[in-house]
Amino acid sequence: MNRRTNSLSELRARLAEAEKTLRAIRSGGVDAVVVAGRHGPHVFTLQGAEHAYRVLIESMNEGR
Repeated sequence: MNRRTNSLSELRARLAEAEKTLRAIRSGGVDAVVVAGRHGPHVFTLQGAEHAYRVLIESMNEGR
């Protein structure tokens, strides 16, 4: 029964982490997602992520 309890605890922890990740994505706290692929990792930017990067770069160029 101890083994079963450990498995249940691990599953609950994994679920909590997955829910936390989804909340971050839904609330705009994530700019990109990295997914493991056959030929290495792939980075997928979410809508609007490139805008924040562009604003940062443009503001750096203004401070020449």
